[in-house]
Formats: sequence, C-alpha cells, structure tokens
Amino acid sequence: MAASNDLHGQMPLMRILGFGGLVPFYALSIAVLFSQDANLRNLAFVGLSVYAVAILAFLGAVHWGFAMTAPDLSADLRKKLLVFGVLPALVGCSLFFLPGGYRLLGLALAYGAVFVFDSTHYQSLGLPQDWLRLRSQLTTGAVLALVGPGSLAIA
Repeated sequence: MAASNDLHGQMPLMRILGFGGLVPFYALSIAVLFSQDANLRNLAFVGLSVYAVAILAFLGAVHWGFAMTAPDLSADLRKKLLVFGVLPALVGCSLFFLPGGYRLLGLALAYGAVFVFDSTHYQSLGLPQDWLRLRSQLTTGAVLALVGPGSLAIA
C-alpha cells in the first residue's frame, strides 16, 4: 500500500513529535509527585488529567483519519474505525469525573485499550511495524506517567 511507504518515510518526524508529546506527561507527573506546594501539585494533577484526555481524544481521531483516507478498507472495517474513533474522547471525558487517582488509572487503562485496538488492526490499515513499535513506546510512556501519580493519589 502506498500509504505505508509514505508513512515509513515520516517515521523520524513521528518519533520526534511523539516523544516530544511525552514531555508534558512527565513534567506534570513530576510536579504532582515531587512538588511541596499543594496548589502547584493540584494544578499539575488537573493539567495532567486534561492533557491525558486531550491526547486520548487525539488517538481516537486518528482512526477517523484512517477511515476517511485509507483506500482499500472493507466497509465493515471503515465503520469499525469510525465508531471506535469517538470512543476514546467519550471515555476520557467520562473518566475525568472520577476521583483523582482513579481518573489517572482509568486513563492509563484507556490508553492500553486503544493500543490493543491499534495492534489488532494496523496490518489491515497497511501500517508499518515501525508505527506499531512507536505506538507501543508512546503508550508505555504515557501509562507510566499516569500510573505513578494515580497510585499515589489513591494510597
């Protein structure tokens, strides 16, 4: 598939942007875990939650992009991508209303669920193995940044 070849050439930029996207996760996570100022810690906690929901919604939107642009999809897969594409935003917004630690742990689980969906469908979309490897690394990074403050908030 031509899209896979085009995407393969963009992998270096995708790595830079993807890992750059982890910076706010870790900056906010570190602020939550180590700030001595309760107001700053609370602000960082809310910021981490908002950022995690925003990125989760972005991951869902990517599936709409696939559904609209991938030329050789079955009608069934196209529908599945469109439906799945809205779920991360809905789940993320719903999780936002959970108490602090449960919110972050729920978001971490949601990131895992999106990755499972992606790993199940990436070949059908003609995506390269490098893309899945990058998604795995970014998902792991985001989940780790959420689990520490989430666990601390529950304990």
